[in-house]
Amino acid sequence: MDTMLTIWWSVCGLLTLAWALRHENLTRVQRKCDVLSASTYSGQPANAPKVSVLVAAKDEESCIETCVRSLLAQDYPNFEVIIVNDRSCDRTGEILESLATEFKDRLRVHTITELPAGWMGKVNAMRVGVASADGAYLLFSDADCEQVSKRTISVAMQYTLEHQVEFLSLIPVIKPSCVWEAMIQPVCTAILMIWHQPHRVNNPKRKEAYANGAFMLLRRDIYERIGGHGHDRVRHALNEDIEMARLAKESGVRLVAMQNRDLYTTRMYASFMEVWLGWTRIYLGCFQSPRRVIRAAAVLTVFSILPVVSVVASAVMLAVGNPEQPSQWWWVLATSSACWFMLQTVIFRYYRMIGAPWWRSLTYTGAALFCFGILMNALRKTLGFGATTWRGTSYHAQTTKATAHAG
Repeated sequence: MDTMLTIWWSVCGLLTLAWALRHENLTRVQRKCDVLSASTYSGQPANAPKVSVLVAAKDEESCIETCVRSLLAQDYPNFEVIIVNDRSCDRTGEILESLATEFKDRLRVHTITELPAGWMGKVNAMRVGVASADGAYLLFSDADCEQVSKRTISVAMQYTLEHQVEFLSLIPVIKPSCVWEAMIQPVCTAILMIWHQPHRVNNPKRKEAYANGAFMLLRRDIYERIGGHGHDRVRHALNEDIEMARLAKESGVRLVAMQNRDLYTTRMYASFMEVWLGWTRIYLGCFQSPRRVIRAAAVLTVFSILPVVSVVASAVMLAVGNPEQPSQWWWVLATSSACWFMLQTVIFRYYRMIGAPWWRSLTYTGAALFCFGILMNALRKTLGFGATTWRGTSYHAQTTKATAHAG
């Protein structure tokens, strides 16, 4: 028993030190991390290349009008907007037809009625959109995004041209649509960022690659050079954005991923089930193999769940009375509490950094447990048990075939 308690106490001590070091890491990230905002640049680029903005929409009646109008309100002098209605069963098509009539000279709408065999839904929709685009730059976005600034494209293009960036991805500001998204999303995002840290992604000497499909801006020739959405690795990918980033990085493309402050926001999921299925799909496409999912789950368990479990267990042992080594149990409780406190202070800073209310950091432990469940669901699917269903389409982890189901 003495040996077990000593090991337990030592592990808690090491975790306390690890979380203390995270404070230094957060400070370094905040100091080095570039952020684009509406005030980063003024005006438009002197020579403004044409930008084709492409959005895939499937059953997006609740947000598609806001998305399109915010894009058409941009102050960039040379752009077009192309929306692809991908097999929508709600009012998305009707709304897009009305918008296309209102903005007939600035908006083009394509409609897809069937998903070709061997294609992922969004990937196929983007392929159709690109075929009619004539911009020197392609900007891929999502239907649940709103450009809260009229300067989003102008700022992104000026940064791209000034820094000779060939592939720019701006990470969205999340506006939660439900309490579950507000609670779980920051933790799920943090897990993803552990494996795709921006300073590593932006370092051309490192192999880490990441892009967020809510905002991907790249030159047309770069898109064609890496094979675009028709590349076998992209057309079969659950996370086509990350796969395109990997291809770009492997091809020596200058890839930059950075945060935006006040350019655009996104509302990703409207219910617990959407959060569960959506992040299962993201983790499945991101980690790809059982080994990587297990590693992510192990890190989450040891660093985020174990400290709280340790506090509760040691407190219970002391509360029930007369443990064999009361002084050692007190040491375990004290060290576990110190670890939990250090964890919570780091999480508090992290939530402030991403713009979430500080009090949501108090829900971190519960959210971590939900995220563990999502990772286990992703692990089950990487092992070939069950399909991943998203927006009415089911995708199997170990096959390239996508089968559409009525949804």
